[in-house]
Amino acid sequence: IKTEMTRCIHCTRCVRFSSEISGNHEIGSIGRGNDMEITTYLNSSVESELSGNVIDLCPVGALTSKPYAFSARPWELKKTETIDVMDALGSNIRIDSKGLKVMRVLPRLNEEINEEWITDKTRFFWDGLSFQRIDKPYKRVGKKLVKTTWEDAIDLAKKNLISNKPEEIAAISGDLVPIESVYSLKKLLKGIKVKNYDCRQDGSKISGPRERWLFNSTISGIDESDGCLLIGTNPRKEAPLLNSRILRQSRNISYQLGLIGAKCDLTYDYELLGQDPKIVQEILEGKNSFCDKLKLTKKPMMIIGQGALTGDKGSEFLDLCIELAYKFNFINNGWNGFNVLHTAASRAGAMSIDFIPEEEGKNTEEIIDGCKAGLIKTIFLLGADELHLSDLDNCYVIYQGHHGDKGANNADLILPSAAFSEQNGLYMNTEGRVQESVRSVFPVGEAKEDWEIIRLISEALNLNSDFQTHEGLRKKIYKEYPNLDPFNDFQRNNRPKRKDKNDIKGHKFSEAITNYWFTNSITRASVNLSERNNYTQKRDN
Repeated sequence: IKTEMTRCIHCTRCVRFSSEISGNHEIGSIGRGNDMEITTYLNSSVESELSGNVIDLCPVGALTSKPYAFSARPWELKKTETIDVMDALGSNIRIDSKGLKVMRVLPRLNEEINEEWITDKTRFFWDGLSFQRIDKPYKRVGKKLVKTTWEDAIDLAKKNLISNKPEEIAAISGDLVPIESVYSLKKLLKGIKVKNYDCRQDGSKISGPRERWLFNSTISGIDESDGCLLIGTNPRKEAPLLNSRILRQSRNISYQLGLIGAKCDLTYDYELLGQDPKIVQEILEGKNSFCDKLKLTKKPMMIIGQGALTGDKGSEFLDLCIELAYKFNFINNGWNGFNVLHTAASRAGAMSIDFIPEEEGKNTEEIIDGCKAGLIKTIFLLGADELHLSDLDNCYVIYQGHHGDKGANNADLILPSAAFSEQNGLYMNTEGRVQESVRSVFPVGEAKEDWEIIRLISEALNLNSDFQTHEGLRKKIYKEYPNLDPFNDFQRNNRPKRKDKNDIKGHKFSEAITNYWFTNSITRASVNLSERNNYTQKRDN
């Protein structure tokens, strides 16, 4: 944030935002009368994940965007209304571009999701779209990656997909991939009878009907709740705008708020119940003091993070949470407060088209183990950059993506694709709302849209793709999955069904996000976010 405090009129909008919306109390005033000044605390800077919103709030330009300053004139910019993919909320944004370059990102009003705010990661990631881009196909020759043609790259992909048995092939989709691309890949894999595919890069064990893994109360439904139990989640990192809504509700003196998980600064007070997942069982059996507080609530929410659902017992733990939801008013007539919070923009959409292993198929962990053991001979990574892959000498890695990140570093064949801002695509947010991401600029170099690359591979394999255009692909998706049409009315989810309780002995929580500023390949390429991360690391050390 760039400051020109000689312009300041002391309206205190930024001060009120800091205390009421972000909850960090970082900005205040010193002096009185004519000597009054707006400033941060002594030797401190603005550190909130939402701090950039004061740029939009300032009516006189005393607070402006430092990365964007003097880089373009507003009338030179092409304005594209689209959605954000930096987290799973699907915030409505406007991307301003000049030529082939994205210049800035601004929020759009949507009271149901992000209201008029966006996170700092969303506001400042845009420069990452210009760095470390993959603009040509590459193949590995010896230990080096060398440029190749699209014809040669498609032929190599074809040879490695048809030369192995179906059980020796696997695919994993990433966190920024639109529904159309995942659907296209699934159809390709079905055509060659592959059953090993997964969209859960982090090893989450969510599965089953959508009401088991979506935010059922809806994001705006937080405003109706009178209590909240957080389980294995840190919403300040995983969804800062959702955390801001909880902050505002927590100011109600009767609001009951508890956390089962690691202690963290959420910008509001809560009762820390402990870190052991077994505490859920204790509450279910009425052996925890928090039970009395839950009994006072009529519309409580339960928010389960992805960190609570990883590991071998993740599915059993989810079943236990559903049982708890039915006992303590989280689910009752007219209210469904059972919520699973996603961190990846494409996860809910991929789950909705069942991009998870079939019966006898392998999940993410089993696929990686199979690659290392030589049981998986070819793996297709569709924008999957969060995997820890190494020593895959016996496995041929095909990577389709837009940044030279972790996935590309381990690849034997690289197929350059468009980033989310360079192609039209559908995304389902954490509450199950389908929205369209609209192309704001064209792909760089020789990069192609994801679905088009997969169609070329399908044609090389003599598979009937049933579509030749993006519009045709969408019609096919809408016919098979009518709930994915963004023009249909948003429907509330059903209640999750109970299952038999199983033992969760040995289950542990993990941290869904270890570094808030580096959660995907675009943010890791961003200089703006690197500087923010460096400051955070320096402060913590």
